[in-house]
Amino acid sequence: MSAAEIVGRYAWVDGNRTFYDECGEGTPVVCVHTAGADSREYQYLLPLLAGRVVVPSGGQPGAVADLLGLPFASEVVDGTAEPGGTETGRVPWSAIPGAGLAAERCGAAVPGAEVAWHDGLRIAGRPAPWWPAGGTDHVEAAAGPAALGRALAWRLDRWQHRAAATEALTGDPDTLRAEDAAG
Repeated sequence: MSAAEIVGRYAWVDGNRTFYDECGEGTPVVCVHTAGADSREYQYLLPLLAGRVVVPSGGQPGAVADLLGLPFASEVVDGTAEPGGTETGRVPWSAIPGAGLAAERCGAAVPGAEVAWHDGLRIAGRPAPWWPAGGTDHVEAAAGPAALGRALAWRLDRWQHRAAATEALTGDPDTLRAEDAAG
């Protein structure tokens, strides 16, 4: 499956014209599409959905899934973290520098889950920058703070705050808190 096989379409959802993509054949699924992204965001997920029509949903995944009567991709893909290299470390989120501020910026508390660092993280045989699994967030060490910020935002169910979480994991906490307080 490639980007060349993706066809863009529009549907009316709750009175809003919503763009979505279709790709593949078979039983469709809905993918949650993040702001400012496009179907390339699914480069690792699409091969796992071979034989299905993929429908990225703009900012309204629930409405699109309901309108089309489709499951979410996360409901049909069962991926597990398979370190292609070595697990290089495992710590609780509370031990990650900046995790407290990152969680605060997401409007949540630091999760009780763990972070497992990997050299060569693979999901269903494909490379991945991060992957949540049970009480552990698996992160490819080479993927850097962006993968860590995304993993934390996903864990906290605050995906819309992933950039703020990433910034908190890389910046000076005192400066960032001062900027946050200034509005």
